[in-house]
Amino acid sequence: MALVLQKILAVSDYREARAQAAVREVQAALVQATRTHQTAEDRLCVFREEADRREAELLQGLVGKTVRIREISAVNSEIGELRANLKILDEAVQKAEQARVQVQDALTERKAAHSVAWRHQQKITDLVQGEALRSARQGERREESEVGEVMDGAISPERSTDRAGGGNV
Repeated sequence: MALVLQKILAVSDYREARAQAAVREVQAALVQATRTHQTAEDRLCVFREEADRREAELLQGLVGKTVRIREISAVNSEIGELRANLKILDEAVQKAEQARVQVQDALTERKAAHSVAWRHQQKITDLVQGEALRSARQGERREESEVGEVMDGAISPERSTDRAGGGNV
């Protein structure tokens, strides 16, 4: 029985180690996803500042002077491009956040799986230790019994001799 429990414990140890490795892998993925999200936010922030500055420059260039319609159209077109690029960068931030949330959810799942594997391993370890203790106690009882039998065997012949010799004298 102890050998079977040892094999079960080895399998349990392996599963717990794999679950722990999966947690570490997802933690690394979460770090990367967080960096990607932060980088996307930083790019958006920098571009938003540049786009606001550029839009203000373009509009300021139209103020106070007579301009042609094609100049106004060119300014509107450039402002439209700036806003389209802002939208693209904002979508990249949203996608990066969604990816980060998915990895965070995966980490939660992996941690739960690891927790189950760890508890299972602990139960098996307790069983193995209990079996080892039971086996050790059984060995001690067997040894005590054998010593008792030897002692009874050694004492019994002497008692019969003493009784026989002491009663006849």
